[in-house]
Amino acid sequence: MGATFAALGCGDAVARPQPFPDRVEELLAVTGVAPACVVAVGDTPYDIAMGRAAGIATCAVTPGGCTAAELTASQPARPSAFAGLLPVVLRGHGGGR
Repeated sequence: MGATFAALGCGDAVARPQPFPDRVEELLAVTGVAPACVVAVGDTPYDIAMGRAAGIATCAVTPGGCTAAELTASQPARPSAFAGLLPVVLRGHGGGR
């Protein structure tokens, strides 16, 4: 994944866990990427809440630790809102940002 994405935020590398936005804020600082260019992809309502608290787009995926109904209740952005994401990811895969 490192060849495709500028940074990944996983595990408990920050003092305050989700739903606090610390993990996202740290990644934004490290990469210099604007919040409008970032999406939090998660499999729990805590992931979605973290993304919202950080002011970035969110996308819920299954299967994970929650049911589809629980994820839907957290109101992530609709996947169709990310139609423009693939070209950005592919462009980044070539080494540029």
